[in-house]
Amino acid sequence: MFRARSILFALTAALGVSRHACAEPRTEDRVFSVSLEYVVPPACPSVTDFKTIVTGRLGFDPFSNEARKHVLVSVVARERSLEGRLEWRDEHGNWAGDQTFPVDKNDCTELAHTMGFALAVQINLLTIEQSPAAANDEAREDASTGASPQKKAAATTGAVAPKRAPAARSATTADDADLAAARASNERRGSSRWAFALGAGGSLGMGLLPQATALGRMFASASFGHASLELGGELSTKAGAKRADGARFIGQAWLLTAAVYGSWGPWSVGLLAKGGAVNVEGEGVDVPASPSGKLFLTGVRLGARQRLGSVVFIAERLEGLANLTRWTVTLDRMPVWTAPVLAGTVGFDVGAIFE
Repeated sequence: MFRARSILFALTAALGVSRHACAEPRTEDRVFSVSLEYVVPPACPSVTDFKTIVTGRLGFDPFSNEARKHVLVSVVARERSLEGRLEWRDEHGNWAGDQTFPVDKNDCTELAHTMGFALAVQINLLTIEQSPAAANDEAREDASTGASPQKKAAATTGAVAPKRAPAARSATTADDADLAAARASNERRGSSRWAFALGAGGSLGMGLLPQATALGRMFASASFGHASLELGGELSTKAGAKRADGARFIGQAWLLTAAVYGSWGPWSVGLLAKGGAVNVEGEGVDVPASPSGKLFLTGVRLGARQRLGSVVFIAERLEGLANLTRWTVTLDRMPVWTAPVLAGTVGFDVGAIFE
């Protein structure tokens, strides 16, 4: 009797271990998986880095080359921006939904984080939707102990392949809220870091000398968030005036510049100050009793900047200035030109940004 009971206990334990060993792989098979196609420019994070972003959000790795569902992650570089896109395909390769992520700057790292977060949210929602179906299927398997392995595999496959095209086609309200929060976080992170720029440019100036004159300039700037400080220097070409009797003078201006401004997207507006001197050559020149005159101007600047890639940029600017020192040029003790109250410049710059 005791021996019979021992044999029965051993068989029961063996059946329990066998049942657990067979059930474990089926539970693992029900974890949501998808194959990934990653098409991005060279400056973007690698496919390994992108998978790390998604896996870190989910807590598990959803990517498998054998998965029947498929997601395409692509980034296209436009002239002045980037556009990201997620496209889902179902088990038969048919389109199941897509989502686009346009940004107005060429920071592919931030775009990849935003897309990775959105993809993680969608996969998490699909995994949650799959869980009740998987639980019901497991209950059916436990109740039907006489089912063949082929029927159990078919039931498991049916639970793993729910129809979820609408979830991929348009994110739920919670998905939209999470994605908006991720974008806001990226914007806050981008607006709380330093950036530096070096560049050179040219402009056409009016009101500095009797004739419109060309100016060349070099500058350096430091930015934190939307605020920027710029320091630079300018040198004009020579320009002058003459009297009817042929007497004349030629002047050349040099200036040091400082500007503080705010930027929003490509646009900027700020305050500007310039100080320097005009050197004068001519017959009987007295400015007064000196061959040079001081310049001090202040005003406003409007600008627009466009990036050409991740480092190089071009910019246009328009400056309106007021002459705070109105000096006069005289020839043979006769005044021939007085600096006007208002002056201005219009020009362009080329430079590099270091972030």
